[in-house]
Amino acid sequence: MSENSTCFVGIDWGRKFHQFCVLDHDGQVVAQPTCQHLAEPIRQMALWRLQRVDHQVEQLKIGLEVPTGPLVLALQSFGLTLWSINPKQSSRFRDRFSVAGAKDDRRDAQVIASALRTDQHAFREAPALTKEQRTMRSLVHCRGRLIRQKVKLSNPLNELLVACFPALLETVEDVAQSWFLSFLQQAPTPHQAQKMTRSELQNLLKEHRIRRFDADTLLPILRQQPFPGVDPMHPPEAIEIAVLVPQLQLTLSQIKDLERQMDAVIEHWCQAPLETNSDSISDVEILRSIPGIGRNVVSVLLSEAPEAIEQRDYQALRTLSGVAPVTQRSGKKTVVCQRRAVNNLMQNALYHWARVACQHDAKCKRKYDCLKARGKTHGHALRCVGDRLLKVLCTMLQNNTLYEPQLPATATVAWNNLMSPTNSMEKLFWLDKGYEVRPGCYQPERQLSCGFAPTEKKRLSTAH
Repeated sequence: MSENSTCFVGIDWGRKFHQFCVLDHDGQVVAQPTCQHLAEPIRQMALWRLQRVDHQVEQLKIGLEVPTGPLVLALQSFGLTLWSINPKQSSRFRDRFSVAGAKDDRRDAQVIASALRTDQHAFREAPALTKEQRTMRSLVHCRGRLIRQKVKLSNPLNELLVACFPALLETVEDVAQSWFLSFLQQAPTPHQAQKMTRSELQNLLKEHRIRRFDADTLLPILRQQPFPGVDPMHPPEAIEIAVLVPQLQLTLSQIKDLERQMDAVIEHWCQAPLETNSDSISDVEILRSIPGIGRNVVSVLLSEAPEAIEQRDYQALRTLSGVAPVTQRSGKKTVVCQRRAVNNLMQNALYHWARVACQHDAKCKRKYDCLKARGKTHGHALRCVGDRLLKVLCTMLQNNTLYEPQLPATATVAWNNLMSPTNSMEKLFWLDKGYEVRPGCYQPERQLSCGFAPTEKKRLSTAH
């Protein structure tokens, strides 16, 4: 089939109906059908479009605003390739048709089809996720909703305890703990808490494996006088506490169940044989070897950025996670600001990854301290540490190697007479770059033996 037979399809998706717009190679509207969000209408629509191009999938280009979802999955099951565009970019393309701001579903579908025909570089191919990747994405999103639900329930419970029994909050920092909820279930009022015996408290702490304090520590707190103005026998707050505690317990149990399922999927990926080389290391094993990465970070990376992980795309990872800054330059004015259009799950995952890595990895801690010494904020310093970790991750994936903390990662900077090692700003600059700064005499013959010019200062290793 000739190139002139290529069809461009724009889809403005909806909850009950999807608006399609079909353009030919010259940009003329061929049809603008509406498809109901049901299995058979979508199947008929896909087969109709395939018949128009004689079942040559490469001649059919489909664009829409969402890269995932049931409609995307249904069309991909027919072997179709979909291209997605950011809704903000799509709204800019709409100005081609009406600068007055006119908008409707048929126009939006036509805008997407027209933009796909003329500006395909602005679209990106929607990835075809595997069953395991879709499962992991569902687990990650469901866990995120449960975490938000836990916070939503914890806040009013904390306020109720402040009103009726503030001394009890001295024992916990987070009221959404399993042992604390079990305690509130047994003693929802100050009077009942005062009547609890030492053996009951010991059994409660032993059941939940609490060792940071014992029953002797809790008893004086429970024996304190109730808050003035509060009825210790039947406080009104006890009614709300009795309602919130079971909901929190159910939420915590569901979170633990989801985390067990996430662990099972990750272990399945680790044990799955590699198609290319049996001696190769899987991406999951490489991810888990880096300091600061746990179950939650691995799950988010593999579910929210599978294409970037497979392609070892460092720029895509740093853009999704928000560590890549945005530069606005006009004339002599240049403004560099934090990126706001990010994947929230990726942003949170990288933040906690960098935070934990600074606690357990000396190199990350050293970089963080140097950035703080230069006046950077806590968040800015962690973003820079996360940026370095993403670069390390992509290098490890490309080389198919695990993280080795003892591998020398930096070269020693040789100081000449023009650069004094006592210059603190100069020293911080090189430390931030990842060099190991040692005061001493400059040795040009040593640098020349490595192939570098005497005035250059470069890393001798591209490892971590």
